This record gives sequence, C-alpha cells and structure tokens, in this order.
Amino acid sequence: MISQTMKERVKAIVRNARNSLTRAYMRGIFVVHPIEKKIVFMSYLGRQYSCNPRAISEKMHALYPDFKLVWVLDDQRDWKGTVPDYVTTVRPGLARYREIATAFCYITNNNNDPDLAKRRGQFFIQTWHGDGGFKKILYANSRGRTQFVPVTDNAVTDICMAGSDYGERKYRIAFQYRGEILTVGCARNDRLLYPDEDESHAIRERLSLTQGQRVLLYAPTFRKKNLDSQSIEVDLEAVLRHLSARDGSQWVCLVRAHPSARFGVNCSGDSIRDASAYPDIADLMQIADFLITDYSSCACDFALTRRPVLLATFDREEYNRDERSLNVALEETGFIYADSQAQLLEFIDTCTEADYRNSCERVLRFYGSKETGRASERICEMIDERYRRQFSR
Repeated sequence: MISQTMKERVKAIVRNARNSLTRAYMRGIFVVHPIEKKIVFMSYLGRQYSCNPRAISEKMHALYPDFKLVWVLDDQRDWKGTVPDYVTTVRPGLARYREIATAFCYITNNNNDPDLAKRRGQFFIQTWHGDGGFKKILYANSRGRTQFVPVTDNAVTDICMAGSDYGERKYRIAFQYRGEILTVGCARNDRLLYPDEDESHAIRERLSLTQGQRVLLYAPTFRKKNLDSQSIEVDLEAVLRHLSARDGSQWVCLVRAHPSARFGVNCSGDSIRDASAYPDIADLMQIADFLITDYSSCACDFALTRRPVLLATFDREEYNRDERSLNVALEETGFIYADSQAQLLEFIDTCTEADYRNSCERVLRFYGSKETGRASERICEMIDERYRRQFSR
C-alpha cells in the first residue's frame, strides 16, 4: 500500500513539473512583450471580487484611471453587475499568467505558489486576507504540508500589507518573509473606519433590507466537514428572538459561508438569509449591527467598528484537535466568547453597548492595530510613484 507521505511526494513532483512549464511559458512572454501600465488582481484564487485587492482596485481607478486594471476571476458565476465596467477580466490558467507576465504590478490576497516567474521591473504586492486570523497557517501550522507546497513570497513579493503588529509577525513566522512590510492597515478595512452613508444605503437595498431592520451577520470559518455546504453551529432563530426582545427591533440574520464551502449554506425563512454569494464580506460588515463568528479573522476587522461582536466557540477543543491550532489563547485577546448556546444567549441578554465597545478596544490593543483608514490610498500612491520612477526617465 502506498503511504500518504509517498502520495504527497508524487503530487509534489507532478506539481513541480507543472510549475516549471508555467514559469517557462511566462519567461517566453518576457522576451516578446514589454511591461505594460497594468495591474493584475486576484482574490481568493480567482473565486471572488473582494477583500484588499478590490479596495485597492477601486481606489486605483479613482486616483489613477490611466492604469489598466485586470482581474483574474473563475467562470463559475456571472460577474456582470459585480465587476465594474472599467475592469478587464480573465480566467485562471494561461490567460492569468499571460496577463501577469506583462503587468507592472500584481496584487493578491493568497500566498504565492511557486508557479510564478517574475522579471526585473515588476512590482508584486501581498495583501494577505487573514491579518488578524486566530488560526495557524503555512509554516506556522505544524499540521500543514508546506514541505510539499513551499511558500514562495520571499522570491517574488516586493512588499506585504499589514494592518497590525500581529499581522506583521504573521508574515515573518508563517510566510517566513524577510522583505518590506507596509503596516498602515488593510485596504478592505478603510470602509469600516470611514463608511460612506450612500454606499451603505445601496448595500442595504441590494440585500432587500427594509428601513429599520437591524442586521446580524453570522460568518463562521471553514471546517473540513463544510467542503460542500457550511454547517450552522448556532441556533440563529433563538439569537434573533433574544436580540428583538432586548431592543424591540426587527432583526434579520445574514449567513456568510466561508469561501471554501462550495454551495454556501442552507437557510429557510425570510429572517435568516444566505448571503454567501454576495461578492464581498466587507460590504456585509459595513452594514451589520452585530457579528457572530468563531475563529474567523473577520472578528478582528469588525472590532474596528466598535459594534457588538461575539465568538461562538462551542467546539474549541474539537477544532484545535481536528482542524487547526490557534495562534492565541482567546482569553488574552479581549473578545467576548461563548462556549455554549446558553452562554451566547446570556451574553446577548446582559452585555451592554459599553461592554462591547470596551471589548473591541481591548482587541485592537492586543493585536496592535495600525489601521489608518487610508491603506488603499497609500498603496495606490506607492504603485504610481514606483511606476513613474521606473518608466518616466
């Protein structure tokens, strides 16, 4: 019988051969085609138009519209109406590598696999999606298989974007990254610090939320059992009843499955809705009045709003054992967390707005938040400055 380790080694050999062919293809393009005034973006391996790349892309168009903006997006959904008209889209595969090979700048929110070739004059930016993530990742994850899938950001990345001291340490440890880190915040969080009221109104309209409805966002992290459909660990109907009883408002729950869950989540009724297909969770956090998650880094982002956030850590021991080890002890972070449904409801009934605000302040201090509200602007200025310095001679 072939051992699991041997299977992994065989997969690694095949993957390395494929990566070598991809790099050779890109180097061939280097010879024929010059660098263009173009930026290529990819979020969650092409599955979303979202996160830090989206925030930078939209700010880039506003500040420097002469740059061509290209997004790598899969063909599993219709992107019309989601992606702005000024964006060119390409599918993953050879089209992606062809665009990156001729772009001045490439921006992603996932670690770079060793299939990329890079030439002199290109500028690669890493905007990791889990700046405040609880979970151990990449080289920090002892249960991972990074010996078979090496992280190559040191080889191709020029600068990393971080929103906290914690995020900066993550690059050094989990990525083993030794290069420059720009710690001015995560671009996707600019809107949480300085939300646009008109934009918030438009998001609510797209979600068919009526005036006066308050929004509970439930956004659990990924689990192995959620490969197809995200499971719901919390009795959300009970949560909505307790929220309504507490303030007399009408509450609706938006459930956001992790991007790795292929078919979102099963929801029934008008009060609990599946928002997994909504393009960007940043929009949902912008209009949410309350967040319940578990081990997702969105909790750290949402703390910037100083609105209520609770961690439903019902399976903490099981999660640590079977899924991922955690980087931190939840007791140290400042978050309010519940280890059971009963405790969760008790917190909803008894915690005050001041309790939640104080919790958020403790969280931001624990992580060493460096959010400025203008991270996307700073990155865009850097891109334009580097391009002009290099090509305006």
